[in-house]
Amino acid sequence: MVRCKANRKAMAGQSCSKSEAKGPSDQQDCCYKMVDDKKLLGRHYVATRRIERGEIVIREDEPLLQGPPLETESICLECGDRLSSGDEGDFRPCDKCGWPLCSQCESHTKPECEFTQKYHKNGRVQTKPVPKMAHPAYRCVTVIRALMLRETEPRVSEKFMRLSGDCRASDKEDHLTVARFVKTFFSKYEESVEEIAKVSAIIQINAHELPICEPAQIAVYDLASYLEHSCQANCSKIFTDQGGLLIRASDTIEPGEHLSICYTDPLWSMQSRQMHLQVTKNFDCGCRRCQDPSEAATYFSGLLCPFCETKDAVMVREKVDDSTDGLGEGRMAEEKLECAKCRDKLDVAKAGFDDLLLEIGQKLHKLEKNNVEACRGFLKEHEPLLHRNHYYMVDVKMALAQLIGQEQGRGLGQISTDLLKEKIQLCDDLSELLLTLAPAEHRARGTILFELSAAYAEYARRESLLMPVLLKESKRSLDAAYELLKYEPDCLPEGKIAMAARKNLEELERVITRFDKMRLNPPTFP
Repeated sequence: MVRCKANRKAMAGQSCSKSEAKGPSDQQDCCYKMVDDKKLLGRHYVATRRIERGEIVIREDEPLLQGPPLETESICLECGDRLSSGDEGDFRPCDKCGWPLCSQCESHTKPECEFTQKYHKNGRVQTKPVPKMAHPAYRCVTVIRALMLRETEPRVSEKFMRLSGDCRASDKEDHLTVARFVKTFFSKYEESVEEIAKVSAIIQINAHELPICEPAQIAVYDLASYLEHSCQANCSKIFTDQGGLLIRASDTIEPGEHLSICYTDPLWSMQSRQMHLQVTKNFDCGCRRCQDPSEAATYFSGLLCPFCETKDAVMVREKVDDSTDGLGEGRMAEEKLECAKCRDKLDVAKAGFDDLLLEIGQKLHKLEKNNVEACRGFLKEHEPLLHRNHYYMVDVKMALAQLIGQEQGRGLGQISTDLLKEKIQLCDDLSELLLTLAPAEHRARGTILFELSAAYAEYARRESLLMPVLLKESKRSLDAAYELLKYEPDCLPEGKIAMAARKNLEELERVITRFDKMRLNPPTFP
């Protein structure tokens, strides 16, 4: 893995000049330094200069470690493809170590092969794939790959072991279970159970799921592991088709600001995000968005007040401190829903809103998201209770915005003008919401802007008088979509959208140029 001088200085907590970042695979320039806040955040990055929106902040050509997640179905351990059955024709055991390979892979070069030969009590495993189920033997594979780094790539192992492995007491037993499994079946390996468990914890806390792999794989990176979390992050992450990682500024970042990415899904509810971070990353999120019950005035979890007659009366959840312990520190008591307009407070549990939201969530789970009328019906049914930006409503609107004009093979040219206008309004609203709520969510917003561009182009075809204006709106949306998605790998849907956007831009620019020439030089008639 290539590392520039800029990155080495950044790891040492120093800033450096633009001239020190050289070479095509180096960082664009050093724009951050590492700060170690032992009391609160631990190690994190702070901008040392103004970082412009769209700049590549960190580039890592390959991860420190890659492998299957803790819970995975049976896969070929060489290429990662799914082993769909336990039949001998679908897989074969590696001649050297016994781990299952697909029938297409002729050799097994991954670290677990050498590790098994050296440390397994019999020199090879006897593992038969179990189709469509999590295979218990695979729980140790990525841990084994990390352990082998000590022998094969000690400098990489040193970087890996510097990463955080602090986990909750309740999670330690899971990691110890994996470690005991390794010690039982690889009894010749002399490392302690505690040290193996630490490796397992580092993987859990620092791993990213790779969207380029199917079935899913995880990867642990070096520099990116020190980026702190925010549910309203100022940096986005982009995976390359070779498993590398780009960290890109999603907004302008001023000197002294912290660099952040989102460790969870920013389009989940606050409760779901917090639970996911507690379970997988071992912390409670206190980012700006989570501290603001209105979530930047988007009311992403907002409910409409039953006591107010106007639709702009929104209730948001507030945690109430109504007691103190012997140390004088507040203990979080029950949650309340408070309306910003009438200031009425309701006990969430007593009012039954949680049960109602659970019921709506179950309806959403069963919803036919490939059916325009079903999606529209869901929105209409629940608009008396849920704010228009509520996460349930946004989930359905995201599906509907892409579905209109694609349902049952129909193109945009075959839908009514009213439905076309509805698509434009949906895409426009969603784009603005995503920009406010989750500016680093480039894939979702880029996809919506691509849909918006297509809708404007079709509307321009139908409205000849407004055609020049509408075509420019289409181009503006398409420019923005391409800018957001241009680094996405070709193997992902968003990468394919980026390629289509670039091609469409060339055609759109030719059409707009032709119209501009006609306007400046109108034809004359005898």
